[in-house]
Amino acid sequence: MASAHDAAAYVLERLRGPTSTMKLHKLVYYAQAWALAWDDAPIFREAIEAWVDGPVVRELFEHHRGYREVRAWEGDPSRLTERQRVIIDEVLRFYGSRDGDWLSALSHRERPWIEARQGAGPLDRTREVITHEAMRRYYGAAGFARAELPDAYARGLDLLVDMAPDEIDDMFEPADVAVEDELAWLQG
Repeated sequence: MASAHDAAAYVLERLRGPTSTMKLHKLVYYAQAWALAWDDAPIFREAIEAWVDGPVVRELFEHHRGYREVRAWEGDPSRLTERQRVIIDEVLRFYGSRDGDWLSALSHRERPWIEARQGAGPLDRTREVITHEAMRRYYGAAGFARAELPDAYARGLDLLVDMAPDEIDDMFEPADVAVEDELAWLQG
């Protein structure tokens, strides 16, 4: 099985330039999430933790600690299957133009990160893992399993990230809204 380092190396190879470490973590997270939704199989074995700034693979963080930007990665993209490369390419097509802050804000509004951080304060450091099941359930229900996302969904993500958290809270109680209802709202 490939490692998170292999996936990170492939992401950086495809982006062809310096990338913030925050963006790298989020793209690796979304690659894992989409792989679980599309193929019901992870790309890499390392856990993804729900940190304050969003999903983080601790092993990647330990490698780049102290750097805000990276240009290359010690990993072997050839360890990824052709299918895994296709998934990462699709993630990059969908999210690759976004910066790390936007991707972090998006992850903060999605159930897998929210559920993993349940009970933690906004600045509490935790080692809570975002489970494969949480990613599979959320991104599978979001239609990612179709391997094609409608433009309306992409526009909905833009709206969601631009909204202040209190505006979202005023619209609905997250614990009382089913994923299907959230998706209908995003697509409407």
